Amino acid sequence: MTVDPDPQNEAERLAFLRSCEILDTGQEPAFDHVSRLAARVAQCPVALVGLVDAERVWFKSRHGIARAEVPRAGFFCAQAILAPGEVMVVPDAARDARFAGHALVAEEPGLRFYAGIPLAVPGGGALGTLCVLDHHPRDASPALAEALRDLAGTAMTALDLHLARKQMREAARIDPLTGLVNRAALLEAVTQAIAVQRRYGTSFSLIKFDLDGFKAFNDRFGHEVADEALREVARLLRATLRSSDLLARLGSDKFAALLGGGGEVDLAKVAERMRAAVEAGMAGRGWLLTASLGAAQFDTPPADVGEALAIMDGLTRGAQLAGRNRVMRWDAMPVPLRDVP
Repeated sequence: MTVDPDPQNEAERLAFLRSCEILDTGQEPAFDHVSRLAARVAQCPVALVGLVDAERVWFKSRHGIARAEVPRAGFFCAQAILAPGEVMVVPDAARDARFAGHALVAEEPGLRFYAGIPLAVPGGGALGTLCVLDHHPRDASPALAEALRDLAGTAMTALDLHLARKQMREAARIDPLTGLVNRAALLEAVTQAIAVQRRYGTSFSLIKFDLDGFKAFNDRFGHEVADEALREVARLLRATLRSSDLLARLGSDKFAALLGGGGEVDLAKVAERMRAAVEAGMAGRGWLLTASLGAAQFDTPPADVGEALAIMDGLTRGAQLAGRNRVMRWDAMPVPLRDVP
């Protein structure tokens, strides 16, 4: 078994593949239809829509084989993606030094014949292949090669539909007024942070804040000015955070930020920077708006996202009761919720 060379644009190709968020996803009828039809047209027992990841080939759709993925090294698809637009044919893998040592050739199910065409995207190289395989040596007719080309186009249409659904899901996670992610997206991110913390022992931090007196501001200046103020607050807050931090609008005048880095983050400094940015930015526009913030570093995981947000709500209420325009901290001590201000 030889070592497979990488495509020239391997880093870009892998980045695009992963941005599609298709690896390790569930079955999709459009892809399964393509693999079944390919098997029928080729009269082959096995057909795959295989995506070539860094160390593996993962099968988005598989017909006639149980395995969901195989090692990339020495597998047919790793060679096929080197020539986008061309059908690669291997009449007898057992007699081909590139593939003879691969487990699916040397062991069960003993694959011998392969014909595959890369699934190429404009400027992104080939993400994988549509291929058919047989347990017996054989040749590929010109008609089979042409059919694979046509079916590859259908597979790429299925990928386009997958990406369109992904874009729709992402759009549903964005607050249309500020361009920040919304409450649902933050809840999902905090849930994931808790799961990662339980598995790896990492910590995370949350900062939540409410604008002080926003209802009166809205009543005085009207919705258009109030909306402009919220957009400005979002801009100010973005400027205080790292690109890796997640800033969300929870609704109305409430915002929150999820910070990674655990103890490496100076939470007090970050929260104070956010408070000061809002105060100065609003004053610069002639608007007497400030913010009350709650800041918590979770060194041990909360029971769930609901408990985490309950703690944050308690902290922002505490900041408001203490006089507003300030930060109320919680240092991840085992304090019962009833004792949180």
